[in-house]
Amino acid sequence: MSWTRIAALLSAVALVASATTARAADQEYGRSGPFVGAGGAYAFENFDVSGVKFDDSWGYYVKGGYRFNEWFALELDWEHYLAFDDNAGSGDTNIWMIGLNGKFYPFHGIVQPYALFGADYAKVDPSNAARDNGGDKGDSNVAFRFAGGLEVYATRNWAFSADVGYFLPTGKSSDYGIVPITFGVLYRFY
Repeated sequence: MSWTRIAALLSAVALVASATTARAADQEYGRSGPFVGAGGAYAFENFDVSGVKFDDSWGYYVKGGYRFNEWFALELDWEHYLAFDDNAGSGDTNIWMIGLNGKFYPFHGIVQPYALFGADYAKVDPSNAARDNGGDKGDSNVAFRFAGGLEVYATRNWAFSADVGYFLPTGKSSDYGIVPITFGVLYRFY
């Protein structure tokens, strides 16, 4: 048997083995089923309020959802950012949101990047300085969310997650965009 035939045979065996391993990873980590998650968040303010500077804010989130297949999941989440303090000393701006997000997974192994698109019902409660300096008065309104993230599985059911995105409020709250970074844990049932 020539070296060319041996190399071709070994290549074919490696290709079949890698396809089998990739399919096993899809079934293991890309499987369908419900999930829950929780963690912390940090948001960089991108407020458009003249004359007032704001600090960034810490927050938290909880979520639950269902992964339909290895490519797509829907999740319901709650996020709350506690205090975007203004430098005028007249208070802080609070933002909370509850929303429905679609998550799209291009890869299905132990490390799974994703793209997230969602719509939220959000409440922006601006500081007194923001109200006095021509900022929007705050409101409960629809907001949109775009993010990219990563899930890294420690076991079949537990994963660490992190993402970065943009929160885009509408209506009277449109001056209060933020760039949130979330980090936490995820539990997959089954």
